[in-house]
Amino acid sequence: MPSPEMLPPETTCPVIVGDGQIALVLSDALTATSPKVVMWGPYEIWHGAYHRFLTQKEFMDSGAIGYQCVDSIGEAARTGRGCDCIHAITDMDPMYSRSRYPLSFFGVGATRHAVRQIMSREVVIDPDTTHNWLIPALGLDKYPLMTGVYRGPKKPFSPEAISGR
Repeated sequence: MPSPEMLPPETTCPVIVGDGQIALVLSDALTATSPKVVMWGPYEIWHGAYHRFLTQKEFMDSGAIGYQCVDSIGEAARTGRGCDCIHAITDMDPMYSRSRYPLSFFGVGATRHAVRQIMSREVVIDPDTTHNWLIPALGLDKYPLMTGVYRGPKKPFSPEAISGR
């Protein structure tokens, strides 16, 4: 892939900043003619991982950073003011840099890779149990979501593993 500086600006989508913009992009993806948005879980996670999620959500909602479909090129790469949907989630992982979530992963493959990383962190309470009652409770049953089933290696929650985090 060429370096970001070599790409003309018109080849990338712009950074979108503003409250609710990521929700709007997701809504567009979910109502597209043939949407392909995959939901994994829902899984119960260690409260510290949930706290990291809330902190990352607050940062993303603050307007300090915007959304860009690919953040390693274009405006986001030049200014650092944009984040793609995968990095919006994976950036809360203190153990791995963005290089562990490379651009070669996108779409369903990127989400599968993120789930694989989460399942290897010993933060999912019972990785074999999904809490499907949450789907209608969160209103997710109103969208044409595909359900991903993770079949890879899993490390269940371990208080010993998180004691140093």
